[in-house]
Order: sequence, then C-alpha cells, then structure tokens
Amino acid sequence: MLRETRLKQIMDLLHREGRVENRELCKLFGVSDMTVRRDLELLVEEEDVVRTRGGAVLKREMRRQTMERPMDEHERCKERIARKAIGLIAPGQRIFIDAGTTTRWVGRLMPSDGHNVIATNNLAVAMEISDYQNVTVLVIGGELQGSSMSCFGSLTEEQIRRYKLDIAFIGAAAIDDEGFVYTGFTSEAGTKGCIIRSAKKSYLLVESCKFSQDNLMNFCHVGAIEAIITDSGVSPEVVERMEQAGTKVIIAD
Repeated sequence: MLRETRLKQIMDLLHREGRVENRELCKLFGVSDMTVRRDLELLVEEEDVVRTRGGAVLKREMRRQTMERPMDEHERCKERIARKAIGLIAPGQRIFIDAGTTTRWVGRLMPSDGHNVIATNNLAVAMEISDYQNVTVLVIGGELQGSSMSCFGSLTEEQIRRYKLDIAFIGAAAIDDEGFVYTGFTSEAGTKGCIIRSAKKSYLLVESCKFSQDNLMNFCHVGAIEAIITDSGVSPEVVERMEQAGTKVIIAD
C-alpha cells in the first residue's frame, strides 16, 4: 500500500474515532511498528495530530478529553477564575497569557472566533489554541524551563518588549499583605515584570489561598495591576487590603 493511501486512511480513522493506536495500525496495514511511527510523525508535521504513548490523537480530541476529565475543587476553582478572565476579552485584542496552571485555563476557554492575537511563553497554552482558525498564536521563545514548559530570561524579555499588548493575564505564587506579588523562580521575575509593562491592562489570576503569603522573589506591586481575579474564598479583609494597596479585586462566582 502506498504511504499516501495509509496516511489518508489514518486521518479518516482519527476523524471518526478521535485516536489511533500503533499496534492496531500495524495489523490493519500489515506494516512494521517503525513504519507506523514514521507515518504518524509525518501527520504530526502536516496535520492537527498529536503523538501519544502508543498512538496519536487529534488536537481537538485531546482538548475535549482535558475539558471533560473529572475535576477536583482545586481545578474547578482555576476554571472559574479563568472564565471570569475570559469575560474581560474583546474581539480583536492583543492578549498575553502567562505561564501557570490557572492561566492555562484561559487558553483552554479562549473563544475560537474572536480574531485575537495571543502571545504566550508557555508551550502548553500555545497547544491549547494552536488549531483555532481565527486566532493568531505568537510563541515567545528563550530559555526553556522544563518543569513548566515555559520560556524565561533575557531573550524572552527582549521579544516581549517589542509587543504592544492590550491585555495580559499573569500567574503568581503569592501576594503578601502589603501587595507585593511573588514568584517561586528567579528566572520568572523579570519576564513577568516585562509582560506587565508591555500591556495596557494586566490582571493577576490567583486562588484565594495565595493571599497573605510570600515566596522567593517579588516581581511587582499590585498597584501596577488593573485587577486581581480570584475565587470566592478570599476574605473581606484581604479585599480591603488589596484595594488600599491600589488595585481592584474581581471575585469569580
């Protein structure tokens, strides 16, 4: 069988089933595992296909499985915060999505028809929106931090400074009672500060448990932020302190 014929049949299976497995393709086509692997690698390059352990899936199927996977309250909280953030986006805006588990939810929930330009230094966020037809994705490069699959450092900051952004969504490890915002990695501090300076409006996306805490290095004060988006677990006392420090607090329902 010609490779072109196999590739077409594999894509037909993916569109019908959502995923394929190497061993089943070997039986179907009577070819070796190595041949199937080469076929799938070619589809990854040319189609909306992602390799998995022992097979491949369509990108949209991977997103669907992620969205439908049972969530604990911690993940539901992140989702609610992200949904509140999405409500601040207007069509056609230039948006930065920072690295972080909560900000990644913004990528998952991003409208696919808004004709937005999305810049991100996080590879996972870029994957979430890479197959949206009416969204332009700009991946910011630099030194890759493997644990977060994000780029930081001087090369990353140099690229960010060239952009004029309408809105940025920033993650943080902690916010203390004086309003200083922290990250747990020194390499992230300069990059996060650079994002804030490049955006007309920046929003911190943090869970309520991160207030009245500190961490390794602060990268800004809340006075430089348009607002903090957090969950309903935040106390009235914390809200008052943040407002006195110079920013608004938006509570996700």
